[in-house]
Amino acid sequence: MGEVMGDGCDGRDGRDDRGRLVVVSGLGCGAPASIKVTFEGNGGHAGAALMPERNDAGLAAAELALAAAELALAVEKHVLDSGSIDTVGTVGILTLHPGAINSIPSIAHLEIDIDESRRNLVIEKIHQSALAIAKKRQVILSEFEIVNQDPPALSDESITKATELACQELNLTHKKTISRAYHDSLFMARVSPMGMIFIPCYKVEGLSETDVLPKVYVRSAYTLPTPDPTL
Repeated sequence: MGEVMGDGCDGRDGRDDRGRLVVVSGLGCGAPASIKVTFEGNGGHAGAALMPERNDAGLAAAELALAAAELALAVEKHVLDSGSIDTVGTVGILTLHPGAINSIPSIAHLEIDIDESRRNLVIEKIHQSALAIAKKRQVILSEFEIVNQDPPALSDESITKATELACQELNLTHKKTISRAYHDSLFMARVSPMGMIFIPCYKVEGLSETDVLPKVYVRSAYTLPTPDPTL
């Protein structure tokens, strides 16, 4: 089933992500935002342009990628006060044009993923960083587009309690946590109550995933159909 196990009207989501069975509560899904950024420089042949003369779009993109990570860490270190230590920033796409080993990049495109319930401050700081980097590197910031800003979703308290009860009855180790990732449940929450179950993703020494995980899947599945009838 991949993303969803027990995909029914209550929107419960079993995902193979963590080292134990955990029950998601409170802020069930993070608040993801995607940003597209493009820098444009002069380009040129690597051997013909001395370093002080370059307007390297690739270096600007690399610097912004580092800035995004540093801003996410700044939140955790309370340097940037967004009110949350759960900020994560990821650059998953970075492309250079013309993409030749001996050509100075004339165009650099990167895409940044920000996950945090108070992400607007981080996005604004990234924008400010992009402008400052463009000025320093003498390149053009030709694109800074916020592609999506999806709202966070809350786990349903009754589903969380029912799942916790099922874990207790089955003697399964569990804890509550916040999920920062982009799940199907983010959208299920718009049409129905939602909760998520995370199950282990690891290898036990001497045993392969094939030996271990089917048992874990079965145990986690037992938590799905056993809600507390009093809730």
